[in-house]
Amino acid sequence: MKILHLIDSLNPGGAERMAVGYVNALAEQGLSVYLWSSREEGLLKDSIHPKVNYHFLNRKGLVGIQALREAIRLIKVENIQVIHAHTTSYVFGTLLTLFCKHVKLVWHDHHGNRPQSHTNRKKSLVFCSRYFDAVFTVNQTLKDWHKAHLKTINIYYIPNFVSLPQIDFNREELWGTNKTIVCVANLRPPKNHKNLVKAFAEVYKSHPGWKLVLIGKEKNDVYSKTLRALIADLGLDKAVVFAGQQADVYSFLKKSSMGVLSSDMEGLPMSLLEYGLSGLAVVCTDVGYCSEVVQGFGKVVPPGDSNALAEALLYYIQNPGIAAADAAGLQKHVEETYTAQAVLPQVLAIYKRLLKIES
Repeated sequence: MKILHLIDSLNPGGAERMAVGYVNALAEQGLSVYLWSSREEGLLKDSIHPKVNYHFLNRKGLVGIQALREAIRLIKVENIQVIHAHTTSYVFGTLLTLFCKHVKLVWHDHHGNRPQSHTNRKKSLVFCSRYFDAVFTVNQTLKDWHKAHLKTINIYYIPNFVSLPQIDFNREELWGTNKTIVCVANLRPPKNHKNLVKAFAEVYKSHPGWKLVLIGKEKNDVYSKTLRALIADLGLDKAVVFAGQQADVYSFLKKSSMGVLSSDMEGLPMSLLEYGLSGLAVVCTDVGYCSEVVQGFGKVVPPGDSNALAEALLYYIQNPGIAAADAAGLQKHVEETYTAQAVLPQVLAIYKRLLKIES
């Protein structure tokens, strides 16, 4: 099999990290795998496995005629059999299949808020869906929505996965010495960092030795400026750290004791899986598949409730033994359910079914 994964950029986001995770895992299994970034490169480029065939298309404009021609040429030269398009790259993937009719198109939807997205986007998606040979969703709710609206028969819930980091995580040492809460989420409204900062302000009143590290892309927009103003108003300038985009989040997770997500909406967040795999105690909001991932081995609170979020953070700070036990339970659950070893066999079976390859 020759598999192409298509993504719009390599900036560190959940879908982008998932695309790189897929090609790296497939390459390690000896498959011929390709990764094309259509519009932007980014920090994740350095994370691509050396056995992956990487190409930047530099697509410009709505269609990107030059990039389209180049992609069609490469598909035919390399005899690519499956295009696995992530998030918004489904439009470009659809265009490619119109010119390369032998190729099977898989669309991977990472957008947890798809049912509430803009109507025009839904229209283009429904139109393109007649060309999808299969759809992957990151939770069952998305799968149900797609079954009701898309013109695609083969729709599968495929959980996100994370790869084991080559880092020695010593949780016992960290719980004894480190006082850091980390949040891996790009700075945009659905992630509701304001809710997190308000909760952390309550934590900081009684535990001023703790700090909050925010990892994610910052656009210096109204959301970012309002967030920074809130931090200043609450007197948290020295306690909240903006770390920006990071290709290697595990180096930060290694230095943290707790991972948090305060989102108003999610699909199946990569950061939550990374927290769990790294052995962190986890506090998150009850959105998307977060509670399904946590499985009782963490604190799940209502979205938008800063008091409940603060109480959960304080509970783990004040009960480090329980925090460590929950972290170990979540780590085991993630290793068994949300790693490449657990998920890839399902994906490879679908690829083979589309190509009519006998196992």
